[in-house]
Amino acid sequence: MWLWVAGMFGFNLKHCDQYRLQAAMTEACTYGRLHIAEWLLQNVHDQLLNIPMLLQEAGRNGWIKMFSSLLQHFHFDKSDMQIATSQALENGHLGIAELGIKKLAKKTQSNTRLDIGNALIKACHHGEIDIVQAIIRKVDTSMLDVKTALNEACANHMHEELVLWILENTDHEQLDLKNVEIKAVRHHWRTTQFAIAKVDTEEFDQVEQDTETDYIVIP
Repeated sequence: MWLWVAGMFGFNLKHCDQYRLQAAMTEACTYGRLHIAEWLLQNVHDQLLNIPMLLQEAGRNGWIKMFSSLLQHFHFDKSDMQIATSQALENGHLGIAELGIKKLAKKTQSNTRLDIGNALIKACHHGEIDIVQAIIRKVDTSMLDVKTALNEACANHMHEELVLWILENTDHEQLDLKNVEIKAVRHHWRTTQFAIAKVDTEEFDQVEQDTETDYIVIP
């Protein structure tokens, strides 16, 4: 393996500089050559490599074993974690995304909210139900713009399953149910129309109960 790397980049391991080592790692990551990236990580001092870049590329390429190992052995800034997790989400690598989300879920800073929120909206836009489920299950939905995400899902007539799952697993106070109802009629989503009607009935019953309680006279 080293002969291939040396021949490709023209350097000797004992005398190579940081620039060439990083170039070798970048080349390996760009073209998805996991075996080369792993070899460099094992045989080159980590201070000579761009480890945050490697985490991002592991997320983008779906290298879950490397991603997990990097999380165990190195400390990453929140911004690096956010970028790497977003890369995994955008490329459909759910296992890696879940690892990243689990780390980020412990954070409450606004920039974390922004990055994961954007990932949720994008996943809803593309109908990636597995990714949406992973985010909503791992992250406090008060940190997410679930309303916009659901509206994105409703825009496509093929996403009824996703819309129903969000309706069943999120706080309706965060949602624009009127928009969902309009899109359900437009897309002929009978199941969703029934679900919305059920929500309306339950809310009406609750209002009636609250009203009756308000007028109870205690002798």
